Amino acid sequence: MAFYQLFLIHSDRNGLASELQQRINDQLKELRIDPNLLEVSLGVSSISRDRIAVGVYLASQRGFSDRSCLDAIELLQKADLPVIPVLSGGDRFADVVPPALQLIHAFTDTAPDSVAAALLRLLGLTEKHRRVFVSYRRSDALMMGEQIWEKLSKVGFDVFLDRFSVEPGFDFQERLIEALSDKAFLLLIESPESVTSHWIDYEIEYARKNRMGLFALTWPKGSVMKNVIDKQRCFLAPADGVVDKGYTRLSDAFC
Repeated sequence: MAFYQLFLIHSDRNGLASELQQRINDQLKELRIDPNLLEVSLGVSSISRDRIAVGVYLASQRGFSDRSCLDAIELLQKADLPVIPVLSGGDRFADVVPPALQLIHAFTDTAPDSVAAALLRLLGLTEKHRRVFVSYRRSDALMMGEQIWEKLSKVGFDVFLDRFSVEPGFDFQERLIEALSDKAFLLLIESPESVTSHWIDYEIEYARKNRMGLFALTWPKGSVMKNVIDKQRCFLAPADGVVDKGYTRLSDAFC
């Protein structure tokens, strides 16, 4: 399943679009990130609220007035997603960037490697951003926590899960705070018993105050944390999980 989405918008920049896609895949492999985690879409057919997404407009004089480009930019902006213009050398900004994007700082270096690296930074897919803290309740979400730790570790993420990451003899509270301060992203397993954990509440508040990324996998028919908003949630359907004495693991299809 793709957790990230990149929308490529252009009218007549096929060569740059293809090369940019290739450079993105190459850089993801260098970072040991599974390229399947990022879906690259030409234009805007559908927008998923469950994904981290960004748009990029490959500017040209034709694209400036192309209705399909303008409609795609409008759709992304209405969904509160950023759209970044990319200019070619020699183009005048006002001639190739439509009014809806003229207040947005543009990429002026169109070298595909540079643009690809910048877009991965915006999506949070650089080395720095792949440090994940898994927040969960052991009493009902341990198996799912272990599954997520294994899956993300295999595709190159640095994942903290207390089950594997707190060594015997260490102060548990001190180790958790240290791990939170080192991570860029909090992945919450929002299980029915998560609302009873003062530790999970603390971890979420820490993430919010320190501007960490925050994403929740929310179980069906479970209670939800009051300090997480719906835009930060992926609402799991019954088919997304495996029932084994409870809703304990994600299905192979979801993963």
